[in-house]
Amino acid sequence: MRLLIGVLALASLTFCLVAEQRQKPPKKRDLGAPKNISIAYLLDNNNFTTEDTKPNSEVQKWLKTVQKKAQQDFRKEFQVKIKFRITDINITDSDLAQKIRYWSSDYLIHAGTYLGYLKQYYFKRAKQDNTENPDIICVLTKYRMYDEDEVDYLDNLPSQKITGTVCFLYICIQAYFKHHTLCATMVPMLLTYVPGKANKTGELLSKLVQKSATSENVTSWEEYLKTCDKAKKKGRNTKSLRTSRRFQ
Repeated sequence: MRLLIGVLALASLTFCLVAEQRQKPPKKRDLGAPKNISIAYLLDNNNFTTEDTKPNSEVQKWLKTVQKKAQQDFRKEFQVKIKFRITDINITDSDLAQKIRYWSSDYLIHAGTYLGYLKQYYFKRAKQDNTENPDIICVLTKYRMYDEDEVDYLDNLPSQKITGTVCFLYICIQAYFKHHTLCATMVPMLLTYVPGKANKTGELLSKLVQKSATSENVTSWEEYLKTCDKAKKKGRNTKSLRTSRRFQ
């Protein structure tokens, strides 16, 4: 009888221990400190004013939501925390604003040509001023974009260059990049500004980060992103993007 009682007690204790273990949630993986990606924003002078660069402006609030969503999506997909470290938010100078108009037709900007010019423009400026460019310079515009290989790309997206287009009642959110040099050299990007669609834009920004890496198949984003944000690591400044310089 005592043996039976002992067996029952042991079985009851074992059941309780198993049930307790099942109730405990699995330990979350410690993702550590976020990896910084330095980013500067240029607001298209054809669409925005200096008022839009102020901290409490609607554009600044929109950008914060975009970045937050992009960071969340990246963490969810890769289990790696990232943080966009904003080095500057400014208006395009007269030269860059004029180039948008020059390479546009019917409010469609020739995205590849413009980004190629933007990259060379800031490479030369950084070299002359002995400053470090951020990992990303993102131009925010209300212009729509087309690709040099496919003008009518809304129905046929070239996946290697244009990350995506999302349309709502003829209002399209677009994101464009051309260079696969993230963390190695500065990557210029284009984003359309659509108020009220910050979260959708954030999804595209997360994809821009992924697609602009130097390799199509990054084996470890944790290791890859350690090479980002060179300016902060070197203790060097990133000069204000508003300063206009001409290069011959």
